[in-house]
Formats: sequence, structure tokens, C-alpha cells
Amino acid sequence: MIKKLIICMLLALQGCATPDYLTEQQGQALLVRVEQRWDALSEYDYERAWEYATRAYREVFTSQLYAQKYGMYLQSRLTSADIINYDSKAGLATVLVTIVTRNRPDLPQPAYGAIATTSTHEEYWKRADGSWYVIVPK
Repeated sequence: MIKKLIICMLLALQGCATPDYLTEQQGQALLVRVEQRWDALSEYDYERAWEYATRAYREVFTSQLYAQKYGMYLQSRLTSADIINYDSKAGLATVLVTIVTRNRPDLPQPAYGAIATTSTHEEYWKRADGSWYVIVPK
């Protein structure tokens, strides 16, 4: 009887455990959100990009402040995104993104001409309410 009880408890606990990895479906869902956010930023749709921020961020900062943060004078385009870390207990993922940034072509250009720069940085994404939200850096 005790043996059956222990087995039932272990099976119940096993069902409640959170895996320490993202499933392929979860990883794809995260990368889709990363790409959608960067698509919005590259289209200067800061209102839509702001919706990818965590609820805590959106409760404090308006989409107008978000737009000011990301600058309205540069054009950024995502070239790659890779999930490099996942903490299942915290529901946090680290995504390495590579972007190309240049002056917006619809604005006056500097005398030295447009310069494109490529940069790679980490973004932190939190899983909440069944979806992924970017933790906007300070």
C-alpha cells in the first residue's frame, strides 16, 4: 500500500515538473514574437512594437515614450535571432539578435552619407499568459 502511494506521488510530481528546456513549438513561438517585434520596429510601427513589451513595462511607459526610446531617426532590421538560454523556473529566455541599423532613408542624410552598422546583443523575453514579452532594457 505504501509503495503504491509513493509511486502515485512520484507520478503526480513528474506531471507537475516544468522541463528545463523549450519545446520546439515554444521555441518557434518565441522566435516568431521576436521577428514580429523587429518587423514592427523596422516599419516604424512603435505602437505595435510596444505591445510586445511586458505588461509591467506597458503599465508604466506609454507607446510614445517607447517610440522615443527606440529613436525615430534610425532604421533597424533584424538579420538573425537565436535562443541561447532558457530558465524554466523563471519563464525567461535569452535571445541573441543581430540587427543592421542605418539612417532612415526618408530623412535628410548626413554629408558623409548613410552608414550601416551591424550589432549583436541579447534580449530577454518573459513568458506570461501563454505568450512571450520582451523585457525592455533601461
